[in-house]
Amino acid sequence: MFVGRQSELKALEDEYAEHGYRTMVVYGRRRVGKTALLREFAKGKRCVFFTAVQRNMKTNMSRFLAAIPAENRPVTINPEFEDLLGAVGRMADVGRTVLVIDEFPYLVNADGSVPSRLQVCIEDELCEKDVMIVLCGSSMAAMLNGVLSAKSPLFGRRTSQMKVEPMDYAQSALLLDGFGNDEKFRIYSMVGGIPQYLSMFDPSKSLDGNVADLFLRPQGYMRQEPSMLLQMEMRDPTAYSDILSALANGRGRLSDIAAYADVESSTASIKLSELIFLGLVEKVTPFGEKPGKKTRYILGDNLLRFHYAFIADTDVPYTDGEVEAFLRYIDGGIRTYLGRTFEDVCRRYCRTRLGCLKVGTWWGTDPETKTTEEIDIVGSGMPDGSGPLLFAECKYRTRPMGADDLETLVRRSELVSCSGRRYALFSASGFEDGLRERAETEGVTLVTLDDLYSGAS
Repeated sequence: MFVGRQSELKALEDEYAEHGYRTMVVYGRRRVGKTALLREFAKGKRCVFFTAVQRNMKTNMSRFLAAIPAENRPVTINPEFEDLLGAVGRMADVGRTVLVIDEFPYLVNADGSVPSRLQVCIEDELCEKDVMIVLCGSSMAAMLNGVLSAKSPLFGRRTSQMKVEPMDYAQSALLLDGFGNDEKFRIYSMVGGIPQYLSMFDPSKSLDGNVADLFLRPQGYMRQEPSMLLQMEMRDPTAYSDILSALANGRGRLSDIAAYADVESSTASIKLSELIFLGLVEKVTPFGEKPGKKTRYILGDNLLRFHYAFIADTDVPYTDGEVEAFLRYIDGGIRTYLGRTFEDVCRRYCRTRLGCLKVGTWWGTDPETKTTEEIDIVGSGMPDGSGPLLFAECKYRTRPMGADDLETLVRRSELVSCSGRRYALFSASGFEDGLRERAETEGVTLVTLDDLYSGAS
């Protein structure tokens, strides 16, 4: 079942509607749903959909040939890449035609001259045709360096590009029909917005049953997925594991990450930069401040966060008793882990529902108490972060938030200079009656977990 991705479909349709020659580069991490998106887009269109494989060029050309309608195939025995591109061009003489080359990096691996050969065919023939070419790939490094880079032969021939991002928590919920809102949130916190991963969860089983089957048992689908993700992008994925583990276990400063991973700070900095490039790690600074000594690094991928927080350094459970014991171990630390994801989800809500164009977090020292204070969310309705600010606190805990939580937030907000303040509180367990009464009087926004998922789309 295909759900969501309306903005991505619109971008593809807009490119298709331009007519004449167009080339769109589509990229994004493994399992994010690029192929499903492109197949949905291709429905009802004159389309050649060719998926490259990790085999030699002869095998790939046979697959390309088979993807072309029989009446349009070249008569040449063992046709070359150029012959097949020419057949697509002739299809475009009859009507607008789409050529999708999925897993394009595999084709380049089979023959490194493919980008240059495609460029020549575009310049010699296809640029005059009513054809839309879509080059798609899951290897972020290969697509960014080999296709979108200024050094690539194809750099000047693309007309647009699109990075397919993981779904946000609201769109992810559409793939989790049959689960309650708290279960949807917990699943999202484990695997993020990756459609393939979300689809693996079975609503006929308990959440613990799903975790046991997918993550803990040796044959579980998610057991090796983090390793496979890293192997796709890195020559030596094991060299990055300690860095990822440091981030998953709360180390945020460069010096702390390097100490945890037992490497020099310069080495940690290089590896962090590569992980940022791949979209797996984020570099953050307090809202309104420039990068500097306060800069932190965070692990931005939920699957890797969950894996390195609970799974990576443990022995594989084999017996039912071992699985049950491990589930209790996860349950013992899950609330602290979920708190970080809850903040991320609430920040997204501030962008989509509370009118914030710039959202972040803030931390600093209270000059009076000399203590370090932190505000979960600071948001602005202006892209540059100026103007009146929204201050918010997020709590994923068993007891409701009370008036003391609001008072703490108000006090901390006064440490940040701004032209005006408004407040919001996010609570997974609701709010005390006294706080609700005060919020209504003072115009404080109160948001529950069910509110976060209300109208999600």
